[in-house]
Amino acid sequence: MEKLYYNLYKDIVVAKSIQDDTFKRFLFSTISNTILVFYLASKQKATLEELCYNIPPKVISRSTIQNILKEGTKMLFFEKEINPDDKRAKYYKLSQRGNDILNEWALNQKNNFDETLNKLKVA
Repeated sequence: MEKLYYNLYKDIVVAKSIQDDTFKRFLFSTISNTILVFYLASKQKATLEELCYNIPPKVISRSTIQNILKEGTKMLFFEKEINPDDKRAKYYKLSQRGNDILNEWALNQKNNFDETLNKLKVA
């Protein structure tokens, strides 16, 4: 189990600090970024109001959510769509590259857990 925890630690620290890929660095730059990205990934798309309603303000403030969305959209981690029924409402979702980064990370973690579980079964 120690190796699993170390791999998780290493993956997050490397992604946050010395990763060349700006998308991975963005994903783990703050816990707020990570929470927001995982929430958007679970919903496919969401408005700012939905994000603010479902992520408690003690976890991420409204202004922080807005700043993360602005930064992520600028760097193309997120895509912004205008609601055809209400032009004031904008939907945010992961871009294809953002989704690929998240899926790659999740697959890597799955492999780490599978490796650890296989070693536990043998022991």
